[in-house]
Amino acid sequence: MTQAVQRDLEEALGLHQAGRIREALGRYGRILTRQPGNFLARYHQGLARLQLGELEAGARALEQAVKLKPDHPQARYDLGRALSLLGRHAQALPHFEHLVALAPDQAEARFYLGLTLAQLQRAEDALPHLERAAEMKPELAEVWHNLGGVLLDLGRHEAAVQAFERAVALQPGLADAHNGLGNALNKLARYKDACAAYKRAIALKGDFFEAFLGWGTALREMGQHKAARAAYEQALALRPEDADAHGMLGRVLKDMGLSREAIEHLKRALAAKPNLADAHCDLAGELYVWGRYEEGREHFETAIRLAPEATWPWSGLLFSLHFDPAVSAAELAALHRRFGERFETPLKPTWRPHDNTPDPERTLRVGFVSGDFRRHPVGYFMVEVMEALDHTRIQPYLYANQGQDDDYTARFKACAHVWREVKGLDDDALAAEIRADGIDILIDLSGHTAGERLMVFARKPAPVQVSYLGYFDTTGLSAMDYILGNAWVLPREEENLYSERPWRLPESHLCYSRPTVAVAVTSLPAKEQGQITFGCFNKFEKLNPKVAACWARVLQAVPGSRLYLKGKPLVDPVVAETVRNRFEDNGVPGDRLILEGVSGYQAYLESYHKVDIALDPWPYNGGTTTMDALWMGVPVLTLGGDRYVAHMSASILANAGLSDWIAADEDDYVAKAAAFAADLEGLARLRAGLRQRLLASPLCDASRFARHFEDALRGMWRQWCLQHGVA
Repeated sequence: MTQAVQRDLEEALGLHQAGRIREALGRYGRILTRQPGNFLARYHQGLARLQLGELEAGARALEQAVKLKPDHPQARYDLGRALSLLGRHAQALPHFEHLVALAPDQAEARFYLGLTLAQLQRAEDALPHLERAAEMKPELAEVWHNLGGVLLDLGRHEAAVQAFERAVALQPGLADAHNGLGNALNKLARYKDACAAYKRAIALKGDFFEAFLGWGTALREMGQHKAARAAYEQALALRPEDADAHGMLGRVLKDMGLSREAIEHLKRALAAKPNLADAHCDLAGELYVWGRYEEGREHFETAIRLAPEATWPWSGLLFSLHFDPAVSAAELAALHRRFGERFETPLKPTWRPHDNTPDPERTLRVGFVSGDFRRHPVGYFMVEVMEALDHTRIQPYLYANQGQDDDYTARFKACAHVWREVKGLDDDALAAEIRADGIDILIDLSGHTAGERLMVFARKPAPVQVSYLGYFDTTGLSAMDYILGNAWVLPREEENLYSERPWRLPESHLCYSRPTVAVAVTSLPAKEQGQITFGCFNKFEKLNPKVAACWARVLQAVPGSRLYLKGKPLVDPVVAETVRNRFEDNGVPGDRLILEGVSGYQAYLESYHKVDIALDPWPYNGGTTTMDALWMGVPVLTLGGDRYVAHMSASILANAGLSDWIAADEDDYVAKAAAFAADLEGLARLRAGLRQRLLASPLCDASRFARHFEDALRGMWRQWCLQHGVA
């Protein structure tokens, strides 16, 4: 370097240091015109361009500098950072790799190598570099924050929480780390803690879109739907066309029964991002509410194609198909078996023998897996049974896969031998925990419904596995040894519909837990009103066009009668008008319908005060609603069917001594409705004594049912012991 060039370089560096960057750039340019290979001029030219925000030009200059001195660590570092800022992570990677090779104990190089690998979605490769950087620079919040992100991507949620907590302890104002902490807590089902983290992130950064989405998700999981809606709407105010935000808002609107609004947002989500599998599933479910079964099925099948490794689109489809009267029992059985072949078969090589002691008479460890140990139909039918179990015969281990707790949850906890909250565990971890607990019989209370953990059962963690109550059909899994019911819901001529072996209880297939609110039975409303009121408070998806057409015939056969329908979607006047039109198309004026949205539990029971006869839908009968109606003195008219879900009310009525309320076909259904409606004195007598009849039946005798339940499990266990040579 000549003295003149040296002098110019010193002046340029002085200008640069003084902040006169444009002047410095001019000097660097003159030097490079005379000496293109001057490393210092080229390197500082690159830095100056970066300082001016000219990232592309700065990166080009730094690339030339690195060519001049390939082992210059600072030039490599600055070039890697420039390329990262440009989003060119794959190009940045070799520079950080080179730096780490030159200086393995240089923390910044380790950090940026790990960060770049993470940005390239190579979390496994990123992890050791970020862990090493955290060891070398434990005081740097950014290192812990990014380590938390990688751990979260790898599913190591507890470790991610610890890393994010270190980050926010070191730098409380780091909004991204608070958001990351919220995401990790969400994964662990620690929703209250997650909400607190998201709120701190939003307090630091008011326009934090991702934090609003995460906050909404935590609130939704806790059942706080109005608050979740508000959070999602705040996210959409920040990004009005974001597909994920529209999809999440659509989901919570669905939960709230606002079907039409839910469909609108789900369609907007799919217009922006057609490959959003969960939005296809949610939209499909809402289309089933409207009776648009074929269209809904297409969306489920699209979700299955988009997410071929996921089980939830399959479960959504299988559950929803039960509402469609055009889908035969044989087709349903075949589709469930396809599910098993697709998801269970790859897991069979991992099955291991069980070392449970094959003693046919010892106390059994029985695991119950459910997302519904709360106020839910499963909770209503299980809580008194659980409280009545003999712990010298059965030790109940309850694996709760839920985000919402209530007074029923407290009752379940109180009668559990062991209570475990497992929503934050993946399938492998939960299966391992069940094995470690030495569970003898594992019972699934969810099937293909929300909160299911069927892929845990597909790993065969217990020697005997049973499907019961939460899902009224086969699971499709060969790992599920038995399906529990009775002769009514599991007739021998339908055994070919099940992957499981049917096991039949001697009386009722379920036990009704009496309501926790005291609502008296009133006198027959028809005697005061002068007209019969039929009613149905079932899930709205069950009211398919065939059912509506038959119920229209019932109304025509009973002059002056009315039909009282109650359900979530009916809060929407457009949905209500659609229902009225459906009946008007079948010759019944819309003013003969009473349509209401949902209400609180006590008000729901009191609604039966207005109903003389409850009408049961098909092919998916009522279960909880059938029992609730009988409890309130309202007899239920049902139609016999050809599958589990179409036999449920028949089983209940037979056990209540009301077999004459089971119709053989639609003509018989209409005829029975008219005949019963004509006998007001008979209806009044039945209403007055129905609750006592119910209490005296197997349907409400928890101790009696518990003994039958225990005997069934003991019988299954003895079969397993026999297979292992012990009688």
